[in-house]
Amino acid sequence: MLDCSVVSTSRTPLRDSEDPEEPEGFETPENPPEDQESELARVRQELQRARERIAALQRANSATPAPETFREPKVNKPAEFSGKLSEYSTFISQCLLIFSMCPISYAHDEQKVLFVISYLAGTPRSWARSILDDQNHPYRKNFAEFKRALDAMYADRNLKQRAKDKLGHLEQTKSVASYSAEFQQTIAPLNLDDDSKQSMFYKGLSSGIKKALIYFSPAKTFDELLEQCVSLDQRQYALRQEEKFAEKSSKPHPKSSGNSSNNSKKPGPPNHSQSGSTPKYKQPSQSDGPYEPLSEDERKHRRENNLCFRCGLSEHRIGGCPLSKGRVPNRPAKASNAQTSNAAQAPEYSSPSFPQENWPSQVTMRLVP
Repeated sequence: MLDCSVVSTSRTPLRDSEDPEEPEGFETPENPPEDQESELARVRQELQRARERIAALQRANSATPAPETFREPKVNKPAEFSGKLSEYSTFISQCLLIFSMCPISYAHDEQKVLFVISYLAGTPRSWARSILDDQNHPYRKNFAEFKRALDAMYADRNLKQRAKDKLGHLEQTKSVASYSAEFQQTIAPLNLDDDSKQSMFYKGLSSGIKKALIYFSPAKTFDELLEQCVSLDQRQYALRQEEKFAEKSSKPHPKSSGNSSNNSKKPGPPNHSQSGSTPKYKQPSQSDGPYEPLSEDERKHRRENNLCFRCGLSEHRIGGCPLSKGRVPNRPAKASNAQTSNAAQAPEYSSPSFPQENWPSQVTMRLVP
């Protein structure tokens, strides 16, 4: 084994003249420790003041947006309530709506109470007069108690019973959407559960919607049933419109010629000057007897067309009319031989000289000797 001797080595202390060299840039502080602490505190204070100044400058330079001003919406005011029970529900619901939409204007209960009183009239206003007169009235600053007192006087306590009666007879007569709106308005005061809503709603549906619901899975909620029924009703309506349009388009339309609209004219009085033909007026019979008087229209027509006032022909004037001379043109021979012999023996008559349009209907003829 090797014997190892412990050799103790010790550093020889350095002498004052043998101090190690100090690194470059190191300066021995001249101040004692107390001066260092005070200097450090002073620096810290200056640093804090600098930070505060920087923060102030940042706040001054940053453009802070102006705070948004809340503008309350305009809500319709309620109608005056004069004590009619059927109008109280609408009146108080409109007041509550105003309080919800304008929370700044009606932030306190006293403002709400005074607003409701301002729209009371008749008996309700007389009841609320004591609240206006007494500043310490218990209802003046307690809107909940004030509303409870109004409800006790004017709330419809038979509302639920009327809703039940109406719901028992409610049926779909128009669209499902209209039926749904009326149904939900009716059940509002009844507090029905979801299953009862589905049962009562299905009961009032039309047979067409009920048949169509067979092909759908049963709805789990009332909203799901409502969605199915509205969708089916709208599809059926679209199908009916399509079938109606197809039926109209399949019908044959009458063909009209292009000139039919131009040639078709409204009936009017006949224009004899253009046609050149005399109208079919009733002309006097060609006989030896007296003639009927002419109408105003016939006289006007003959005057305008230069026609004879006796026979209605245009070949001559009334002075040369053969009827006025006793000669009847183209008169067929009607008398037999016996009548001819009798006519030869009969005395001769001459036609009276009356105006042509004023022949008397009944004239007593006298014998000319």
